[in-house]
Amino acid sequence: FKDLTYLKRDWCGLQTGESQINIIANTLEKVVRQYIPGKSTTLVLGSGLGRLAVHLCRLFDCVLATDLSFSMLYFFKKIIEHKEIKFYEVNYKNILEDCNAGDALTASMRSVNEHFKELSLPLADKLFYFVSDVLDMPLAPQSVGSVFSVYFTDVLSFRLLMNRIDRYIKPGGVFVHFGPLGYSFSDISEMLAGNEIKELLKNMGYEIACEDFIETNHLETSLSLQQTRFRNWLLVAVKQPVIIPALEPHSRLMIADNISYKIEGSVQEETQTITLMPGNGSAFKITSIVLEIIQYFREEASVSDLIASLKESYEIDDDEMILDSLRDLLQKRILKVQIRQEQYAG
Repeated sequence: FKDLTYLKRDWCGLQTGESQINIIANTLEKVVRQYIPGKSTTLVLGSGLGRLAVHLCRLFDCVLATDLSFSMLYFFKKIIEHKEIKFYEVNYKNILEDCNAGDALTASMRSVNEHFKELSLPLADKLFYFVSDVLDMPLAPQSVGSVFSVYFTDVLSFRLLMNRIDRYIKPGGVFVHFGPLGYSFSDISEMLAGNEIKELLKNMGYEIACEDFIETNHLETSLSLQQTRFRNWLLVAVKQPVIIPALEPHSRLMIADNISYKIEGSVQEETQTITLMPGNGSAFKITSIVLEIIQYFREEASVSDLIASLKESYEIDDDEMILDSLRDLLQKRILKVQIRQEQYAG
């Protein structure tokens, strides 16, 4: 009955559902107008029946919406095709009248348009809904300017979620969380408190732009003796661009974070796959020489020392190739430039 519960809230035009949706939609609109300057492409995680994604079509040129549920997409497709979905709300408990054990309902775009006339807009060129696992989406790196996670952030480990989502967000892009932290998984070590989430985001290069609390009833029904009320946590985090200083021979670098790696392939194979796993970012493949560069900076060292060391082992005629690798590692926050006090002297 989960899909039908959200279908009732999102597309039946009932006052109880519209009240919650209206509060969320108005909050997100204020966030967009204040913190998201670029309106080209946004991504909605766990988009469910698509109601909020439709709202965001008023504010963005392109809305990408994803969910793991095929049935959610099926219902949403019927809605945007302007078809009616007739179903029953089944109430087993917390009702005063037995006649309310099965209430007939109708979901449709028309039901909602009576409350929100502005939703009557062409969606085909703006809204793209696809089924996927958010940990493995078919999107290009740095392809979205913002990501909305409404009642979704606590579905899986936040560390795991952000390590994947971060790769899609452009520098200067925005991550928006709205909802409680109820956590629907069993690993207690991953049930992060709000301050731990903010600290993780800061370590990944995000700046907290806004934090607020907005109360709503959740999936409210006038028939039930029991109601759920959320104190929703609104968090807006902006991905800061990585500013790479000019690399000089005397520039001194060091590993920026706790990093691990794994090598796959048998000893007999000429080539092996090396995967780097940063503590504050997404895993990615590297070559053996890049691994050697990273390992060289386990302790602080200069660029000129690295180049001299590599030239002893490899035939390298062009130092720019090494400098390009260093810039890429700085961009990915694998390495950092060490600034010494004496550099400011004079």
